[in-house]
Amino acid sequence: MIVPREIADQIQSQASSPASQLVLIKQLRNAIVGHDDEKLEHASTNAIPVLLSIISSPTAPLPNRVEAATTIASFAIGTEEIIEAVIKHPVLDTMVAILSPDLAPEMLASALRTLSAILEVRPSPSVISRSPTLVPALSAILYSPKTSINVLNLTCDLIPQLGSTKLSIMALAPLTLPLIQRIEALAKKSHLTVVAFFLESALFAFSHILTADQALFLLNADKSPETSQRALKILGYFTPTQFIASLLRLTRNPSAGVNVAAIAALTKLQYYATDPAQKRSLSQPLLPALIPYILDQGNATLSTNTSSDIGLIPSSSPPNTRVFRTFAILCRDDKAISILALEAGVIKRLADIIKTADTVNWTNSELISECLLGLAAMSLHDHIFRQQVILTGVLIPMLQFMLAKPENPISAAAFGLRKIKIASCHLIRALARSISLLRTSLTTIDIVDGIYGLLKADPHEVVRAYERLYGPDFEDKEQALNDELGIKSAVMAAVCNLIPEFSALREPMVERGFLELILEGAHNSYPPLRLNSLWALKHVIYALPLERKAEVMNGLSAEYIMDLCRDKEPQIQEQALCFLRNFIYSKNLDMLVTLFDSIGIENFLNMIEDKIVENTDPEYLDQTPGSVNTSAQDEEDDNDNDDKTNQAIYEVALETNPFDLPPPSNPGSLPPLPRQSPELFRWGSSTSQAAMLATKLDQRSLILIAAEYVLVHLAAISDTYKDTILGHPRLMNRLLPLLRHRAAEVKVACCWILINLTYCEEYVAVPIQIPPGASAETVAAVTAPSTEENLAAAAQREAALQHERSVRQRVKQLAKLGFQDRIKTTMNDGTLDVAQRAKYALSLMEKYSE
Repeated sequence: MIVPREIADQIQSQASSPASQLVLIKQLRNAIVGHDDEKLEHASTNAIPVLLSIISSPTAPLPNRVEAATTIASFAIGTEEIIEAVIKHPVLDTMVAILSPDLAPEMLASALRTLSAILEVRPSPSVISRSPTLVPALSAILYSPKTSINVLNLTCDLIPQLGSTKLSIMALAPLTLPLIQRIEALAKKSHLTVVAFFLESALFAFSHILTADQALFLLNADKSPETSQRALKILGYFTPTQFIASLLRLTRNPSAGVNVAAIAALTKLQYYATDPAQKRSLSQPLLPALIPYILDQGNATLSTNTSSDIGLIPSSSPPNTRVFRTFAILCRDDKAISILALEAGVIKRLADIIKTADTVNWTNSELISECLLGLAAMSLHDHIFRQQVILTGVLIPMLQFMLAKPENPISAAAFGLRKIKIASCHLIRALARSISLLRTSLTTIDIVDGIYGLLKADPHEVVRAYERLYGPDFEDKEQALNDELGIKSAVMAAVCNLIPEFSALREPMVERGFLELILEGAHNSYPPLRLNSLWALKHVIYALPLERKAEVMNGLSAEYIMDLCRDKEPQIQEQALCFLRNFIYSKNLDMLVTLFDSIGIENFLNMIEDKIVENTDPEYLDQTPGSVNTSAQDEEDDNDNDDKTNQAIYEVALETNPFDLPPPSNPGSLPPLPRQSPELFRWGSSTSQAAMLATKLDQRSLILIAAEYVLVHLAAISDTYKDTILGHPRLMNRLLPLLRHRAAEVKVACCWILINLTYCEEYVAVPIQIPPGASAETVAAVTAPSTEENLAAAAQREAALQHERSVRQRVKQLAKLGFQDRIKTTMNDGTLDVAQRAKYALSLMEKYSE
């Protein structure tokens, strides 16, 4: 056995004798290969710094540098404990600094393999921001004609490891173009084993970093001769259509790895497709190609695209986790595909795999989490999928997952279990979309316990564990905290669907203390958690007991609610307004008075006016009021009527080169809020990209609708609030154009405001109850009103007359503002709901007009 300190010192002392130093380095490598105990012992000494100094020294002989890099790579392929010991030294920065296509192939391969091995265990998004030469170096390696196929393969394996966050993926986007060119160049040689390995890695890297603009470019560049020529100039010698055709051919490749990788690439592309026909042509061939792998290979071992034999191209087993992830995304985006999968028996297969989970070391956590996400993706669509999932009995192991607790919060087992818990929350959220399941199957208190434990966990605990391991200057501290907050966000999304009034778990959750946790999340600076917490508050405030409502309002405060309505994230604005809508709907006058006393009713209405002004786009107003209008909830109508909008998006995407993106200016900042509701997966949308684009453009309409319904419910309370609204002329003038909005829901809400402002409660005298067979004296006694009763009846009649007078006055004001004339044209709207509401509003105006 070699004494660790002695061999490291000997290597360092032999710098003047390159041949002796090379022998010693080889001696060290031979001592550690295949011996994890030796690796750990040497990694704990100064061996790593000595080897790094040789690698980074331009004066050191090339054979010595190559052997040192190879030895470092041997260290990196070890247990989690060994990796932890290795990354205490600047291994990542050193390896990144030497990356170049001119580097010796063996040394370059070792550097790439080391980076992949370390980043797989400990993702480090900051490595891109602190190494501005990294992406250009990888691009040069991919472009260089002298780069070997082995180095290309290792480069492609590294790319997904680097892109562990949205910001880091954006920074890697310039690598998409060289990947496309390499894939197209080698697609016809995919029958060669060595090429197949590269294509598998390249296709997965391509699908991992492909951006929306790049996808739109590829999907739509051939729609006109001009854009086609420009695309040909950017891509080189082939067009986007030819590239997509190559991807389709690769789905029929003899190599299972290439098949699945090509399917993953096409799955990513079809997600962004805005043309329904194009989307179907891309997605329909994919499921039949995936199902054999799911049904036949579900019990196979995980993909091991790594090798301890340095210098050889790794062999690859069927990439199970990628199969199931791709399947989940396909099902999430297309109900028809989910139906085919159901008929093929995939739900039972996924459940059977989940039941084989290693609940001790969580070694197959990646596979289990992807299977759970697959079930969640199918369950998003309809009750029949959810019912089938429940019948498999998968809830039992899933609850065990949620209640499990790892000893070390930053161990591989802990991270694996965390993935499973997040996927379990996604599945619970999807299952909870069925009211019948909320009242029957989803009633066990274990669900409450599991979710409560996840929400109660301190996200700083993981950060402190990292600091204990790496010191207080741990560079990815902020990202680690955001990852933990992202977990809480996913858990809170499940709470949104479990806490409505018709859920059997609502009362246990409230009694357990969920309100405090939800309020804590609503005050969090992490946007997704703040959004989902508000979403949960919107559900829970409805029909909540009075004392609990007071707890919620005190926990939020009136001023903070106003701040949320002005949040920089549009979705948070929308949910804050929806929370106010449900709160006002409860008509608790005392709490409402307290709210308005705190912020002022005028300030409140000014805020509503601001929301309407900010989100009223003239382009969304119909120029012909009688035209057929579309519903924001109708996906097909959105596709049909947003052609001009989508065309504008295509033009923007094609005016610039989407493959030449600069890295983000502030990679360490908080991530932007995903444009999705808690009903959707954190890792994507449950609708097609066509609907997603429409939703992004229509977020302003959603805020408009929420603001309008705040006024609808406020106007339903009393004449005082009706007159207060109508006494805000600027606000009323902002509402008038909304009767010409393209979104039907906006117009319906506006009609409801008019209905509630002009609705008159009919005065009905209380009939006198005369006992059957009563004598004349009894009848006379019963019907003779007392003075007190006369006064009460007179007061009631006077109140009714005053109420009617106020209604007539409001009708007069509305007519003066132009609402009566405008509503007449709205009656001819092509959407039945709009026309009926407009007709009713007009009937009230005409009835009480003077």
